[in-house]
Amino acid sequence: MENLKKKGYKMVDKRLGLDLEHIRMLLDQLARLHAASYHFIQTYPGGLEAMKETNYRLLFTETWMSTDNKEMKDQFDQMLTQMYGVATDIIRYA
Repeated sequence: MENLKKKGYKMVDKRLGLDLEHIRMLLDQLARLHAASYHFIQTYPGGLEAMKETNYRLLFTETWMSTDNKEMKDQFDQMLTQMYGVATDIIRYA
């Protein structure tokens, strides 16, 4: 990893929190991330359910994870559903 101090970056005191300008920058970038997620789901052929099924297949059958792990599958389903909900809310209130 690159040492960013050489480029003028510095760590701030985490106990002090962020100022308003940096909070706005952070929220702007988070909104962009969630908007991209929302757009991806909306344009995915077959929508959210098809995306879940494709990702289940990739994650739970073509990797080390097993489809027999119902708890892991349920958590993944919850994560995708929540991600979709957050992205939808951000778009609606933006």
